[in-house]
Amino acid sequence: MTITSRVISMVPPFLIAAITSSAMWLLHAPSLSRLLLLLFVIYLLPLLIYRLHNFVSPLQHGVSDLAAPCYSSWWGGHQIQILYAVFPVFERVLRVIPGAYSMWLRAWGSSIGRGVYWTPQVEIHDRGSMVIGDGVVFGHKVECYGHVIKPRGDRLMLYCERVIIGSGTFVGAGVRMGPGTKVGENCFIPLLHELRINERLDQKQGEEMRSTRSDREVSRSHTT
Repeated sequence: MTITSRVISMVPPFLIAAITSSAMWLLHAPSLSRLLLLLFVIYLLPLLIYRLHNFVSPLQHGVSDLAAPCYSSWWGGHQIQILYAVFPVFERVLRVIPGAYSMWLRAWGSSIGRGVYWTPQVEIHDRGSMVIGDGVVFGHKVECYGHVIKPRGDRLMLYCERVIIGSGTFVGAGVRMGPGTKVGENCFIPLLHELRINERLDQKQGEEMRSTRSDREVSRSHTT
């Protein structure tokens, strides 16, 4: 681990300490200014740190070795974002405010279309690696990963790539998407389906999955 990696790994405890201090200060003497400070520390401070980090060390898509003796820009970005994995409620609040979560992801570097619907427990693990068209619907507990790590001997191979979802697509509950996933427009992805690394799905394949699922449900209803 490089010196820079060690320094950036201190960002999560720093943010937690800052949030805790701001919350205690607000509880001690409630005021609008202290509430705004707490919201700044929760939402804007990590974002500003990430944008500065990405300016100095932009995320490189493709394959890299995390065990190599050089700094990984993905590692730094991951450390900054880990706060929202520890406290998912911070982002769930944004998902119930119309348009707020889409704006949030755009601020992190993703391209998000208009009218995207997010259920509260959607999980976006790489906030700057999403490309989503207009009118996409995300079901309950959908997970999108912009990275994957695989051990290979004494190396840790990291692969980073964008997740692309075309306009008008319906993403069913429990769907999981890996890095490099590319979904066409007006697709239907059924319940609990998995799209693996660099997998492609077009509208025709989506309709086939919809039809197959409907046939199974009809068959099951007749047998019961």
